[in-house]
Amino acid sequence: MKKLLAISLLAILSLSACGLFEKEENAQPEILPEINADTLLDNQIYENAVIEKDSGSCAKILNETKKKECENVVDAMNLTDKAVQKADDSYCDNIKLERYLENCEELVRANAERKELNEKAEQKDKENLNAEQEAVDNGDPVFCEKITDESRKNACKYNVLANQAIEKNDKTLCKNIGSEPLIANCEKQFE
Repeated sequence: MKKLLAISLLAILSLSACGLFEKEENAQPEILPEINADTLLDNQIYENAVIEKDSGSCAKILNETKKKECENVVDAMNLTDKAVQKADDSYCDNIKLERYLENCEELVRANAERKELNEKAEQKDKENLNAEQEAVDNGDPVFCEKITDESRKNACKYNVLANQAIEKNDKTLCKNIGSEPLIANCEKQFE
């Protein structure tokens, strides 16, 4: 029985070893891309061309596929810059790489939205300043109600009513300001 067990164990080990050797013989070596001085230089030129956004530098690349990619990437970057600067997405139409085309259109759209929001904010700020000036010129806090920003509205009321309270030497006018901290500040003028 011991002999049979030993022979079985020896047979299993032999078969396992054969399988290992067989795998090594059939295993294919890993194929690594060939790296040479030209490839390294092409990569360096490509990187510099992208950093400098200089498509003319791409012409120095020897590998034709990499050269074309370099030109397309740099052109896409330059066209995107121009499209965003001029707020004109028609420049994006000349981009040959789909991802860059989509990015260009998205940047132009986002820039246009940001510009529109800024213009609206500037217009609202101008309206608030005009209302504040009107309230001060007329000495009437009712004009402050046109102001949309609550803190600016309170500041406007403070300016008008604190001036009136000081001119009339009437501390009770401070109560009409509407903001407790500003009312307290106005009343301190009379201490």
